[in-house]
Amino acid sequence: MLAEVGLLTGDERDAIVAELDRILEEITGGEFPFRTELEDVHMHIESALIERLGDVGRKLHTARSRNDQVSTDLKLYVRDGIDTIDGLLLELQRAFVARGETDAGVILPAYTHLQRAQPVQATQYWLAYCEKFDRDRGRLADCRNRLNVSPLGARHLPARACRSTGSKPRPNWDSTRRPATAWTFPVIVISWSSSPRRWPWSRCTSAAGPRNGSCGARPSST
Repeated sequence: MLAEVGLLTGDERDAIVAELDRILEEITGGEFPFRTELEDVHMHIESALIERLGDVGRKLHTARSRNDQVSTDLKLYVRDGIDTIDGLLLELQRAFVARGETDAGVILPAYTHLQRAQPVQATQYWLAYCEKFDRDRGRLADCRNRLNVSPLGARHLPARACRSTGSKPRPNWDSTRRPATAWTFPVIVISWSSSPRRWPWSRCTSAAGPRNGSCGARPSST
């Protein structure tokens, strides 16, 4: 973005990108020197760029907010987690469908009030779990939809203070909704929906469904 608006030259952009790639390799390989005096990974990366590129590295700080970065990191992490859980639930549904096909014609006693109530087909029993897991997947999909808006540009208090392309939708974000700006998230302290702490909490409440709503059920006549 900085190069697009003329704040970085092409050579400066290429140098920063190349150094960021090297830093990524060092972090992945466990060779990057982390220091306790630097607050987070963003400060470590910026400090490393400045040490290696001098004033060119300092330019990366322009129009950058760690509030945006932390919120973006958490959103991407939670979104990937939701996709993983959704895929596992889909596999589980397929397993129950396969079991239902295997048990076609098998009769089970359905229980209500801890007593046998009436006979049901085993296939109905297994498919009932598929329906429960489908509701769980719906809760996760709703959580994913709510968090899948880019927070880039909201910054710490006002909106970005310089000309930028931050409002342009980025790949994998919901392009039908406008990314966060000062108009939607005016003050991150009082606009809790822009706080990165909300997204893990949202996923936890969504994930509570599979634990509380889908496990340990018995066949029921109701």
